[in-house]
Amino acid sequence: MPCFGGQTIAQGCNQIFVPAAQLSATQQLSYPNGRYTAQNLAGIPFVRAPEWRINFGFDYEMPVGNGMRLQIANDNQFSSKYLTIVGDPAVRPQMVQPQALKIDFSLTLYGKDNRWSIGLVGKNLTDKLRPGYCSSYSAISGSILTAPIAGVVTTPIAAAARNAAGQDEIGCSGAAGRSVAIRLGLKY
Repeated sequence: MPCFGGQTIAQGCNQIFVPAAQLSATQQLSYPNGRYTAQNLAGIPFVRAPEWRINFGFDYEMPVGNGMRLQIANDNQFSSKYLTIVGDPAVRPQMVQPQALKIDFSLTLYGKDNRWSIGLVGKNLTDKLRPGYCSSYSAISGSILTAPIAGVVTTPIAAAARNAAGQDEIGCSGAAGRSVAIRLGLKY
């Protein structure tokens, strides 16, 4: 796998050496002796692949008189910890999403012949913020990086120390937090 921006040799960027003669003139300025471009991630878990993921819940419905009914629904999702981006969590522990339990709950009253309904709906009641897609990026250049790009200001890969650009950041899109809503329904 490619190294992340700012990863040093000591942090595991020590695979696939590219001699200086095979680098562009610009890259040779930063890497006069060549550079490593990959890391060995053997034994590292896959991204977004928790050891445990459990979904469970229930629906219960009961009559309440005058042809109306009440429905109670609960959906739960448990996930053990998982990686949010490719890499070694020992090197970058912020890549690990901790375990979490998300709870959704709803209570809905249905009118006679299902002509109308009113419900209270709670989503993510535990308010666990979970990432969706994550990527490594350089805040200095504003670029999303999947591999080193010539001409982009980023930290030298596989150097003994980082330059002023530092280490790439990790940015993630996130799922919605807690929400509670009233749902109204009407059938013509």
